Amino acid sequence: MLEFFQSEISFMPFIITPECVGCGACQATCPVDAIVEEGEIFRITGECIECGACLGVCAVGAIIAIEEKVEDASGL
Repeated sequence: MLEFFQSEISFMPFIITPECVGCGACQATCPVDAIVEEGEIFRITGECIECGACLGVCAVGAIIAIEEKVEDASGL
């Protein structure tokens, strides 16, 4: 039973934060089309291959690694 749940859970190494201005540069750069537009925001899907291409094109730094987010919250 545990194996079933493990195969269904996907961990996303990157997130798009609210600082996103919706320019679409990340979506255009993703080699596997893992970034989708949902209204005025973008979201990284489970299709992400963790290549990091999106990190380098975000002009406002709105895409971050999950580890960065966890470290930032550690002082709470």
